Amino acid sequence: MTKKTEPHKKYEQLAKQLLL
Repeated sequence: MTKKTEPHKKYEQLAKQLLL
């Protein structure tokens, strides 16, 4: 996995929290 995916996952989690 590349470093580009690292921040992507963080953003996804943030988006999920915002949806909650």
